[in-house]
Amino acid sequence: MARFKVGDNEYRSDKLDAFAQFHISRRLLPVLTSFGDILLHQDAAVRAAVMGGDADDPAAQELVSAALLDLDSMRPTLEAIAKMPDDDANYVLHGVLKVTHRANVGPGGEIVSWSPVFNTNAKRVMYDDIELMEMLQILRAVLTESLGRFFSAPQSTLNE
Repeated sequence: MARFKVGDNEYRSDKLDAFAQFHISRRLLPVLTSFGDILLHQDAAVRAAVMGGDADDPAAQELVSAALLDLDSMRPTLEAIAKMPDDDANYVLHGVLKVTHRANVGPGGEIVSWSPVFNTNAKRVMYDDIELMEMLQILRAVLTESLGRFFSAPQSTLNE
């Protein structure tokens, strides 16, 4: 389970089960492969910041922003995202959002309960203030928690 902040809101996510991890990573592989190629050409500090740097660290945020704003280097990743079929993109987004909850804060600032972020039956986000940028930040946090170990594992570990 991960807890993270996006904007002024606190979120928690349950871990994706093994089958969801498999199917989501399978759909993301073309995007992650192209992004991995970009990271190989970055220095170690940028790679560390992108792969799990402290989201509250201004220096890490600046490194990530600079790397992502280099549109020439991001072109392969952007093309892979653009080519992703809508059904695959929705599978990934829905899978991530359905394990995510938002904190309901009481008058004293304490968390009193957690509410689902996504309504699976209606296939819609439950909060009007979750827009594209917030959704992408949620996506990154949940995927880093649930799939980070798989994508950072050395090849020898996967072959055991």
